[in-house]
Amino acid sequence: MNLTESGNLVLFNVSGSVVWQSFDYPTDCLVLGQRLYQGQQLVPSASSTNSTAEKGIYSLQVTEKGLFAYVGSNPPQIYRSYLGSGKDTNEERSYVRFLNGSLAAYLSSAEPDDPDFGIPIPQASSFQYIKLMPNGHLELIVSQSYNNWSVVQDILTYAYGECGYPLVCGRNGLCRGNQQCTCPTRDYFKLLDDYQPELGCSEITPLTCDSKQDQEFIPVKNTCKQACLNNCLCKAALFMYSNYPKGYCYLPSELYSMFYVDPGYNATAFIKVQKVRPVSLSPTSHQNQVSIIIGSTIGSFVLLVVVSVGFRMFVVQKRKKNAQREEEYLDQVPGMPTRFSYEELKSATQNFSKKLGEGGFGTVFEGILEDGSKIAVKCLEGLTHIKKSFLAEVESIGSIHHVNLVRLRGFCAWKSQRLLVYEFMSNGSLDLWIYHGVREHVLEWECIKKIILDVAKGLVKNFDISQPDEKRHLLGMFEKCWEQGTLLDMVDGYNEDMKSHGTEVVEMMKLASWCLQTDYTRRPSMSSVVKVLEGGMNVESNLDYNFTDPRMKRTSVTHEKEMTVLMPSFLSGPR
Repeated sequence: MNLTESGNLVLFNVSGSVVWQSFDYPTDCLVLGQRLYQGQQLVPSASSTNSTAEKGIYSLQVTEKGLFAYVGSNPPQIYRSYLGSGKDTNEERSYVRFLNGSLAAYLSSAEPDDPDFGIPIPQASSFQYIKLMPNGHLELIVSQSYNNWSVVQDILTYAYGECGYPLVCGRNGLCRGNQQCTCPTRDYFKLLDDYQPELGCSEITPLTCDSKQDQEFIPVKNTCKQACLNNCLCKAALFMYSNYPKGYCYLPSELYSMFYVDPGYNATAFIKVQKVRPVSLSPTSHQNQVSIIIGSTIGSFVLLVVVSVGFRMFVVQKRKKNAQREEEYLDQVPGMPTRFSYEELKSATQNFSKKLGEGGFGTVFEGILEDGSKIAVKCLEGLTHIKKSFLAEVESIGSIHHVNLVRLRGFCAWKSQRLLVYEFMSNGSLDLWIYHGVREHVLEWECIKKIILDVAKGLVKNFDISQPDEKRHLLGMFEKCWEQGTLLDMVDGYNEDMKSHGTEVVEMMKLASWCLQTDYTRRPSMSSVVKVLEGGMNVESNLDYNFTDPRMKRTSVTHEKEMTVLMPSFLSGPR
């Protein structure tokens, strides 16, 4: 008897021939240099640390086609495979050999020393061996120091990950990402232990061969599902049609752990389950159940009606209280303009038949009150309640009486209707006269001059209606026409009367340019403007018509100088 350096225990007979050696009877390990021949297998021993492991359920075998890892059933299921290529031309048995840096397979190669393929593993300078573990993992274990061994590679895991092992989640278990174990469905399966989902799942109703009509699938194509139903031992139907023109049907008799695959993998799994048959009821219990259902339905309906009626009454009462509060608030506000009824305005506008125009806040209609005065009624949109802000606005506008503002005669607040009543302006809107497109609306020159004078007088009284300069293109046109001596070209082409007073129009333009001087210190006061308009003063000469070039002002603060562009609000100067 001899124990070789590789760990092979050899027994010799009297003549020195080998009659037995341990390498011919592998258990769960391969040591360096050892071969695993076709017909031999590695089978793990039982584990006391892994409750899901079952003795002898896994095996590693070699055939003429390659290296296969099986999980035990009848027939065994392959969970890992490494296939060779080409035809078997070697008369010797196929085998794999554990080398330093490779698990080499000698299958169909014509040269005995030329492996068919090799599974790369890390090289080691110390003792090492390969072991098939009770959980199906094939691990490379290397000696790091005296009595200290460590796993340096899990040979079968890299391709599929942890979820690819048959019992990672026990029987009937479903492995999701990060090795999370669940059941395929809670309708037909339940966890063996809620605190240890890796133990797997059991069928709520065990499968029976008595009647296949009581069995169904949870969500195979063609006859694959039917073939599983006809086979009592079949637990699932696995259909795959990727690279198979007619499809491939696999009917396992045992279900182990399952896992999700990529969406592009054209395979479908159907698990056979036993239907849950309803419990038959006796006539008495059936009548009681019907009575309970009818009584519950009627009671629920009555309760629903009571709740609906109560809610409706609550809403109506709340609306009445809100309307009453609004009316009381109207009566308490002093200084309000006349409040018209909706019927009064409906009659005055002949049921809102003559429309004057519309804007973003509502539509305006023409009407005549009983005293014969014409009014314009604006129907506001989007106001369903009397807001304090709305009433404050009405009170403010109603108290203003100005010659240049249209007067608010009153208002109407009735239900959801909100209306404002103004005095009627017979000449229409100002924009119709300024931005006219037809000859019907043309102001005479004297009227235009009077408007300009009145505006100037209004500015003298500090009625500030100044606006920011938003028409620089018009100023540029004015400058160009002045340089070319063609200021009359800017006169309204429709207004013949204005053309006949060309000299006065040009003087008015010069007055405007005086007011637009870039140097605000050269601008006239509004009293001077009024004097020019009334003929008591002439426009200053030497005017600067370059209105679009902002001047720079130099200021000095504590010996520091900075250039500051004057803002339009500052350039406009005091009025």
